[in-house]
Amino acid sequence: MNRKGGVPPIVVVLVVVAFLVSAALVSWYVIATTSSAVKKPLIYAEPGAYVVGSSLYMTLRNDGTEDFSGTVSVVLANGATGSQSVTIAKGEAINVIIDLTGGVFTIGESIPGIVRTPDGEQKITVEVLG
Repeated sequence: MNRKGGVPPIVVVLVVVAFLVSAALVSWYVIATTSSAVKKPLIYAEPGAYVVGSSLYMTLRNDGTEDFSGTVSVVLANGATGSQSVTIAKGEAINVIIDLTGGVFTIGESIPGIVRTPDGEQKITVEVLG
């Protein structure tokens, strides 16, 4: 038999082992980053935020996989601000009343704003009812 051009068995074994180790490391990285990303609260301000007097009425939902307990703050474009400590179980929604300070409200206007939580912020539009 002619043995020219053959790959030694030890090289084949080393290449297979290196491939398996690489595949295991990539799998571990994907699983670890995905699992840490989904194991947290995800607070969402549902549409329909209203101002009556100097109080903001809105509904907050926790679409995450962990309970949320912390401070939610609101900043409106007219300069009004407010914050409230809330606790929302995973998959639940609560109605929140936040007392606003500053800002001038005119009945019928729509005011853009931002809802801030420790995990991020979301844009909202607030309707002034009274």
